Amino acid sequence: MQELTFDVIIRNRNVVVSSLNVADIFQKQHKNVLQTIDNLKDDWKELSKELGLIFSPVKNKLGSKLGAVPIFKDFFFESSYLTKDGRTVRSYNMNRTGFTLLANGFNGKKALRFKLAYIAQFDAMEEELIKRNTLYDLEKRLRDQLRDTIKASYGDNPPDRIYMLLTNLLYIAVADHTAEKIKRDRGFEHECSVFADIFTSDERTAYIDKENELIRHLRNGELDYYNLKDQLLEKAL
Repeated sequence: MQELTFDVIIRNRNVVVSSLNVADIFQKQHKNVLQTIDNLKDDWKELSKELGLIFSPVKNKLGSKLGAVPIFKDFFFESSYLTKDGRTVRSYNMNRTGFTLLANGFNGKKALRFKLAYIAQFDAMEEELIKRNTLYDLEKRLRDQLRDTIKASYGDNPPDRIYMLLTNLLYIAVADHTAEKIKRDRGFEHECSVFADIFTSDERTAYIDKENELIRHLRNGELDYYNLKDQLLEKAL
């Protein structure tokens, strides 16, 4: 029996699942899942005026506000994937609410089991996203410290591309590869950030530890790239 993979992931700091994975799990043709999502999009557009009344900023009978009118693009994100023969095929990524809206039409005991499994995965990945965001904010401040330390350590004539070289050392210390190879191996676009878009919370924690170590070495006067490389990678070997 083929093992099922409920592939809930983090993309662009959102927890999402792809329409392709949903089609695979629920044993539906992907084109039919896309059609269902497209129908939701059309219905959403037709209901826009009515939604504007439902989500009025005026307090409802319970005395609370429902907030801004939800829009389709808040829950479904256009995407694409490459087939084995090299064709680019459209798809959607959807967050928890988008998945719930789509899966409402999937009925039966097996479908319920799959929906509960997805919900558990969303719970786990949303916890992971909170950790990642906290670490992202921490590293952002630390990155400024690293830039300032590099500038103070090397003066007005730093070695060519020293910041890129040192940050790649950090990636190698954590994940054994440079930033570009990590992106390729894990199937991410060239434009994305390894720390912000790819690294798990555990990898981010390890990266921050290594970044602190690098800053300490620089402040202690160690400026030779190869010595820094040996010291940063020593524990990783």
